[in-house]
Amino acid sequence: MAEADWQGEEELLFDPEKIKRIAVFRPGTLGDMILTTPLFSALKEVFPEAELTVIANPWNSIIPENHPVVKDVFVIPSGAGGVPTWLLLFTFRRFDLYIDPKDHRSTTSRFAAELVRSKRKLVVPKNLPIFSGFDIIPPPTSPHFVDSALAPMLAIAPEREFLRRPSFQIPGEIRQRVEKIVEGSSDPLLLVNISTGSPTRRWPEEKWSQFVGKVEWSGTIVVISSPSDRESAERVASSRENAFYQPTENLMEAAALVQMSDRLVTSDTSIVHVAGAFNKPLLALYFNAPKMMAKFSPLSDNQHVIVAPEELPVAVIEVDEVLEKFARF
Repeated sequence: MAEADWQGEEELLFDPEKIKRIAVFRPGTLGDMILTTPLFSALKEVFPEAELTVIANPWNSIIPENHPVVKDVFVIPSGAGGVPTWLLLFTFRRFDLYIDPKDHRSTTSRFAAELVRSKRKLVVPKNLPIFSGFDIIPPPTSPHFVDSALAPMLAIAPEREFLRRPSFQIPGEIRQRVEKIVEGSSDPLLLVNISTGSPTRRWPEEKWSQFVGKVEWSGTIVVISSPSDRESAERVASSRENAFYQPTENLMEAAALVQMSDRLVTSDTSIVHVAGAFNKPLLALYFNAPKMMAKFSPLSDNQHVIVAPEELPVAVIEVDEVLEKFARF
């Protein structure tokens, strides 16, 4: 059944009385999933009685697993090991509305849109199924990723506006464990994240050490990193007496520290979007890629961004420039 076969049924397409099971397909990075959480909240607003399932991969499933409006998370392993899970999804799961907000051409998205069992399917024109019925996701209102993730709501409830701020819930045991780190201290907390997933976005260890050693901050400085950067982060923290390194085993532990912080300094990574979820003041370092900057710019109200010049990596940014920009907080 093609798109034209739905004509004349528009008033029933997204009837809350008929849509009780919704699936959102969002494999990808942690940052992609964080910036998709406004869609979860928007769907819950329009379909308050519906159960929301998020189809994720192992490395980004931690976000929907801890989101208050997500009922179920279907985790699909990568590679050949994921085939049985795909078959389980296509055979036994049925939905009233399936949404894939991915805004670029994807073989995986087209494959899933074709075979998933759902009464309605919302996809972008680049990933239309060939044999299944579908509805088209309109163009987003801006190039930012969060607006691309919210674009399905332009088809579902075009007359309404929805919050763009990401959201997720930190498990109570993690929050309590992290709160003990600064228990009893009233000093302001500066959080410094030195890790990022791409060499073009990585600021060198020696520059982080200089920044931590020189920055004007009367409170406590906490340095965090991915587990693989632990030794480097420990050396950065040792450059100042009132700084220390805090291990974080997963994004939720890092997010709890972000929520507790008064300021955040980081390279462009998923921590930027965590800061946006909690609307934390931050200073972020970006390599020079205008399209990517427009798509993944910070969402915090109080933000300062330093972009490397002439399409160069973050490593060329000078320490004095970061110190000067930080002082403007």
